[in-house]
Amino acid sequence: MLHQSVQAVAVKYSLDQFLKSYIAAANKAVCMYSQNQIDDAKYDKPCCSYEDQIKKGLFLKFCLENIDCFSDEEQDKLISVTNRFSQNCGGCVVTDAELAAFKLTPKGKELIEEFLDVDVKKYKTKSGVSDSVIIGRVNTYVTELKAAGLWSKFYAIYPFLGGTASTSSYNLKDADYYQVSWAGGMSYGTLGVDFNGTSGFGDTNFDFSAISSTIENIHFSFYTADANGGLANIPMGVGSTAADDRIRMAFDAGTNNYYADMWSNASIVGRVLVSGLGAPGGHYLATRLSNADARVYLDGVLQASNTATTDISDVPTDTFYIGAANVAGVASGFTTKTFGLSTIGMHLTAGEVTSFQTITDKFLTSLGR
Repeated sequence: MLHQSVQAVAVKYSLDQFLKSYIAAANKAVCMYSQNQIDDAKYDKPCCSYEDQIKKGLFLKFCLENIDCFSDEEQDKLISVTNRFSQNCGGCVVTDAELAAFKLTPKGKELIEEFLDVDVKKYKTKSGVSDSVIIGRVNTYVTELKAAGLWSKFYAIYPFLGGTASTSSYNLKDADYYQVSWAGGMSYGTLGVDFNGTSGFGDTNFDFSAISSTIENIHFSFYTADANGGLANIPMGVGSTAADDRIRMAFDAGTNNYYADMWSNASIVGRVLVSGLGAPGGHYLATRLSNADARVYLDGVLQASNTATTDISDVPTDTFYIGAANVAGVASGFTTKTFGLSTIGMHLTAGEVTSFQTITDKFLTSLGR
């Protein structure tokens, strides 16, 4: 009887097929990662051998490189475990200089991109602001605002980044909406947007009336390093006419006074006047919480309030300007200030103002503003 031998025939897979199988297996391994495995590995205890350190370190490194596979809670656990591992298995301490250098490497930039908040990713893509260090700082700002429960209070946050008209025009809260249309007469740099005081302004394309907002539920703010110096100007605002339906902040000429208007139908009784306290550089914020509660803050500190009952029945129907006020479609009251940040949103309580100021101070300091 004739016996025939059976030989295995090797299958030659392509490089792409090999890489796909590797990635699929790697992703499956990471997604199966569990708290039980963390506990079994006893990461809180010192490693008993050099080989154990290498194995655990490589495993954690692999997981961190694929951190998008995890939920937010799992990401927090993974980072916590890795930090404990680095302390217990060698006492590794990463200096600020080492961190800064790593952020500039290809792997550092890659990991920053993977770890970005979804809204920051959208902002980065739409705005063209691509500096990994700057985007990392933006990411910290956004995640801290969200953690503090403040993110939903904003319609627009303008960080004025990138040093160009285009990059400085995008809304960090949602880059698909309320992009600023610049009218000329300003310059753009590391400190933000510098208005020329005669023709420069930006139309935020934000209309309070279009979103059924009310004057009793608003805030607006801007940060500037410039003291006022007695110059009459309107850093931001809108009004249906010169007298009616105003939402704005303004500085008087030749005085130390400034004020916020948040009222309807010539109800100037609702003005919040800050008198004789000076107008230094800082973060100015005006908010109205009801028809009898309007406040002005500077760097998170209450400067003045007004509890007079005010007509807030009508909302301006034009768009909100920065660098000047929009009065029935005409820019007026141009400012010479440099804006390093500006926001528009719902009202903020005293506690929310404090939290917002603390987080914003940190962000502006990180930008050198």
